Amino acid sequence: MKKITLLSFSFLFSMAMMAQSKFQLGFKASPNVHWLKADANGLDRDGVNFGFNYGVIADFNISERYSFSTGIESVTLGGSSTYEAGILNLDETYKAKYVEIPLTLKLKTNQIGYITYYGQFGLGLGINYEASGKTTAGGVTLEDKNRSNEIALFRGAIIIGAGLEYNISGSTSFLVGLTFNNGLTNIYSKDAMDDFEKLNTDAGNPSPDELKSISNYLALNIGLIF
Repeated sequence: MKKITLLSFSFLFSMAMMAQSKFQLGFKASPNVHWLKADANGLDRDGVNFGFNYGVIADFNISERYSFSTGIESVTLGGSSTYEAGILNLDETYKAKYVEIPLTLKLKTNQIGYITYYGQFGLGLGINYEASGKTTAGGVTLEDKNRSNEIALFRGAIIIGAGLEYNISGSTSFLVGLTFNNGLTNIYSKDAMDDFEKLNTDAGNPSPDELKSISNYLALNIGLIF
């Protein structure tokens, strides 16, 4: 985790030195609401959960109204699901943390008073570095602080966002906006899928489905960009 963070910051610093005045660096904090979209028979989403993201923004200004926006962010997400296995109902809750690098295009309006509005879209590339969870069955709950073997290492997503930048002074602006991050890849690893298939078989289900869920989140972004 430390090596990934150090390399990412070194990359951003190098790009900043090359881009000079066309480059803007910022920081943001983003409380989020996240959930799982289940894609297997008998597996259902069970509510939403809350998480917190934080990280660095790096905008490379192509023109006054267009920017390539990237950075590095720590993202906390996961979700809850239920599954009927024979006579038992299983309730599963996962909490996973990722290092995510967004690769997006930011489109801006002309400055209106002190405010510039923007829209943003692109891709997110995430690497899982921590995962925990709990399972409840028959009134008994088992918690596990290390379930990284059950979570896929890589996560891909589509990013769609909008917001505004309020100019404080010079190139410094206060940023607030919303981001919808729609997962594209299965959050579960091969080990988790094998365990799910065995659970199906033991429960007498005739045609076990592949365990599959997509993680999504909606985040409120608050930050400063310089």
